[in-house]
Amino acid sequence: MNFWTKLTEFLLNVPPYGIIYPNEGGVFLRGGHYKNTLTDGFFWKWPLYDSIQKCIITTQVINLPNQSVTTKDGHIIAVSGAIEYSISDARKALLCIYDYDTSLQNLGMAFICHYLNRQSLKTCGVNDLEKDVLRGLRGKVEDWGLCISKFWVTDFAEHKVYRIMAHDIPVALIEPEEN
Repeated sequence: MNFWTKLTEFLLNVPPYGIIYPNEGGVFLRGGHYKNTLTDGFFWKWPLYDSIQKCIITTQVINLPNQSVTTKDGHIIAVSGAIEYSISDARKALLCIYDYDTSLQNLGMAFICHYLNRQSLKTCGVNDLEKDVLRGLRGKVEDWGLCISKFWVTDFAEHKVYRIMAHDIPVALIEPEEN
């Protein structure tokens, strides 16, 4: 195949339009520069010069993985949670933060840790933790175009942590391999 055939085939596979579905929001970029915010609909664009970036704007829930946090009085708490959010501004969500899901997850875990580090085991309660984390998240993610509706603690228990490092194991505890 010659150059023109390959170019024609490539351009035919790059559609000159974009579709934003009702559960999505988007931004229209022309030559890499922001032009406008899109809601659901059908949009014409110049192939290779214009692009449409999309994101889901309906309510989503992300899980915060279990983490061990030490309270002010030295107790270790295993805690995890979930955050319910939606996107209120597609432009901010797509252009002002790299990965809002991962950033929101890390921010939620940081707020949990910050709260529990200031409390003793007797004074930290799940309801107060949820309110404090929710307030902190709402204040921070507004600039990201996100709207936090709810935060739940899904696991909250005191536990002990044992850390075993491979180089710290005495030689007598390591069993020889059988041939």
